[in-house]
Amino acid sequence: MKRTLLATSIAATLAVSSTPAFADSEVEELRNTVERLMERIETLEAREERGERVASRTAGEGSGTVEPMNEGEKLSIYGGVHLSVDHNSGDFGDGSKGTGLKSNASRLGFKGAMPTLLDGTDLFYKAEVRYGAADEVDNEIEWREAYAGMRGGWGSLRAGRLGVHYKSTYTKIDPWTDNAPQARQSKGKQGVSAFHSSYFNNAMEYVTPRFNGVHGAVWYSTQFDGEDADIHNAGGPLANFRGGDAMGAGLRYGGKGLRISADVIDIDADDVLDDRLANDTGWQVSARYRTGPFTVAGLYEDVEDIGLGKNLFINGIYRIGPTRLIASYGRNRDAEYWNDRDIDTWSLGAKYDLTDKSELFAAYVTRDEGDDRYNTITVGVNAKFGASIW
Repeated sequence: MKRTLLATSIAATLAVSSTPAFADSEVEELRNTVERLMERIETLEAREERGERVASRTAGEGSGTVEPMNEGEKLSIYGGVHLSVDHNSGDFGDGSKGTGLKSNASRLGFKGAMPTLLDGTDLFYKAEVRYGAADEVDNEIEWREAYAGMRGGWGSLRAGRLGVHYKSTYTKIDPWTDNAPQARQSKGKQGVSAFHSSYFNNAMEYVTPRFNGVHGAVWYSTQFDGEDADIHNAGGPLANFRGGDAMGAGLRYGGKGLRISADVIDIDADDVLDDRLANDTGWQVSARYRTGPFTVAGLYEDVEDIGLGKNLFINGIYRIGPTRLIASYGRNRDAEYWNDRDIDTWSLGAKYDLTDKSELFAAYVTRDEGDDRYNTITVGVNAKFGASIW
């Protein structure tokens, strides 16, 4: 309405400007300017009307896993500087023996959503990069998750480089994600396999709406015929799967402090570069329960036929005000890639909330691999930030 009144005022001004008091060239220039302003006003009004229409279509759809669309475009910038001082008593396989300052998946990213002209849908997207916040700059940039997709009351569909449902099943239960005690540390030696690290390349994923607390997901990663590219970008054992396909499906329930997930995964690479690994199928189940100040969680994973063993990770958390006391245990068994070694990892630590997103932390980790033992003491900060641009 305000824009319509403004348009009327501009038109009146244009009429006055057409009197002989103005030169012809001035009138023409003013007329062109006003026409451009009128076009801009019409565009803004159409955009506003479209946003209201889309928002009204999605009202009352909050029972699904997809949030109702917002009016107009939403864009946020976010990131984190994750730093720790680590002391490793033994070489963890990447040359990290002794004491040093470490960047733990520090990152920057953009994400957002905007309404579309398709009934009941919006477009959403994300683009993220990891950088070395404490290391030398060479080889310290990594392209992380990036995707675009559509979502609405029917669920969501996205494509790109994805952290698929199989990975999020794990990240939902590990309080140490991206820090030294995490279960996926050392390429999958502290309780879960490397499938829970980084992202599947060239992937698509569909997630259903939520019904009575349950939703499902299916995903598919594929390469062109003869394309010699990694299925997954985690490196380590997964760098041996080149070309071909990977796929999976999962179910998750959440409600009243309880979260339960189950997933299957299938690998069908064109080339497997290490004979300790194989194209085959695996599965996992996980659960987390929270009551009062206590949280307990666990995950069991069987990817033995792929070569990455039978893995178990459990943890418990007790919260006292802004402090969380955390204990965890990880077990890896029968992984041909790790030469069938029995690997056991224990950790004990604490996190102190600085803000609703950022925290100080300290932990002690010990890992037994047969006759070898590795110990880590880590102290650091996870400084997370973000803001909505509009």
